[in-house]
Amino acid sequence: MSKVTLMLVAILILAAVAIAATPAAGPNSTRAEVEATVKAYVEAQNRGDVYDMMAMVSRRDDVVSISDGEIQRGWQTIRNTNDQIMGKEGTHAMAIGNIDVLVLGPRAAVAVAPFTFTVASTQGSVRVPGATSFVFEKLGDRWYVVHEHTSITTQEVARGLD
Repeated sequence: MSKVTLMLVAILILAAVAIAATPAAGPNSTRAEVEATVKAYVEAQNRGDVYDMMAMVSRRDDVVSISDGEIQRGWQTIRNTNDQIMGKEGTHAMAIGNIDVLVLGPRAAVAVAPFTFTVASTQGSVRVPGATSFVFEKLGDRWYVVHEHTSITTQEVARGLD
């Protein structure tokens, strides 16, 4: 064998050892990453920062957002709806509860959590409980929302806004 061949074999062996020694992201790491993404999404929403919110939403054609019976499909449609919160920071706040993450694989996860949405009304602040769920897909080193669902407890709304 020539020196060049030996050198190439040595480099390939070292690369294989380095790859094998690199720890794969385990379920706990994935849970922590997804939980951090949910919190960042909610924080961006509370700031009225649509740019940061939408940076966490997949640009796939089949991305979906559902809120209280209204289905929105496609990144631009979701962006247009979220643009309505621009300039309204301080008029509403979402406080997220404990986030449960179900890891579906190395590149897919579901997160669900209760929340309390506080919104200003003519009677003062109204607190409305609800729940949210996200389906995430990992691309590169980032998690992206491919499906979001938010619902509120309608009985609480009816009592709070009478």
